[in-house]
Amino acid sequence: MSPPSDPMVTSIRDCKPAPLRSAFPDRPPQGRELSRGVHLPRRVDWGNRSSAHNGRQNCLAADFVAFRICTLRIARLILNSVAQIEKPAVFAGDAKNVSELLAQITNWHDRNRIDAADVHLRVWYRGHSDQTYILWPGVYRPEFTAASITMYGEDAEKKRLNLERHMLDEFRTSGATLLNPDAKVEVYFVAQHSGMPTRLLDWTMNPLAALFFAVKGRNEDKDGELLIMDAPKLLPDKPDVPKGIVGMRHPYAAEAIGVSFWEPKVSARPALVLPIRPDNQAGRIGRQSSCFTLHMHGAKPCTNPTLSRIRIPAKTKRGMLDELRKLNINEFSIYNDLDHLAKEIKRTRNIS
Repeated sequence: MSPPSDPMVTSIRDCKPAPLRSAFPDRPPQGRELSRGVHLPRRVDWGNRSSAHNGRQNCLAADFVAFRICTLRIARLILNSVAQIEKPAVFAGDAKNVSELLAQITNWHDRNRIDAADVHLRVWYRGHSDQTYILWPGVYRPEFTAASITMYGEDAEKKRLNLERHMLDEFRTSGATLLNPDAKVEVYFVAQHSGMPTRLLDWTMNPLAALFFAVKGRNEDKDGELLIMDAPKLLPDKPDVPKGIVGMRHPYAAEAIGVSFWEPKVSARPALVLPIRPDNQAGRIGRQSSCFTLHMHGAKPCTNPTLSRIRIPAKTKRGMLDELRKLNINEFSIYNDLDHLAKEIKRTRNIS
């Protein structure tokens, strides 16, 4: 029996995606299957295979084709339904060392001509150790979506929201002695920096900090990338939409974050991807010149005409990391805690 036609797959639930399953039943999912944001479906019974195919090999082959067709449709559904920032298809250029990176950034400024006194605050950077990564925050990543499948809610977006709400409620309640549980906005940003999945995606105003994350990590054998954009250009030119980067307590941001804490949305403000500059604080936010995009509940994929990608070839990562250390960009200067200070001291003594 043939796999179903397109109209039969109308939602993620139609294919029953499951966490950590592969198109090949005898092996775990591989990196590309996960890094591109797709959890492959459980085995779907399209009919009585024994009557349609002769032999186990034919059944497996047909089953795999069905898996792949369903998986591609799930991928399209996911990417069309979540608040990701869409990346350009091509790179603006390559950077094999810090000097070449700075030259690429200069070229970007020549192309975009931002004539503003606060240009140093509105040009944001992000580093990926794997250039296939998608610009979406933790709440939209595949492992979170998979975990939310059994949550109540009429669609995948509402299921994600309800799982986020329950997790944040536990974080705020159990961590009440370590933070101010009544300051919801502050709690949300603390949750992000503590490793909780949120709707915040990290950016930085420091290109060398972004480069550190592009060259440091588990993906030494993969090309990385550095992304650069004029952050206000994320915002549509519509009434009631901010005209630039907002603070973390701006009414638009505060209401959107409140939704994640069970507060009702009372305004008619459209859901969007909102650029936010948080309070400057001692620790990681200050050291990394941190800024964030808030991918609001119900927002759709968006673009930024100024967003550019600079490729960091895998074979150049180690050398660029050494260059950064000479510029005092290292584990301790980035994370500013005792654990990373210890790591940096051990590194200088060649102690693993």
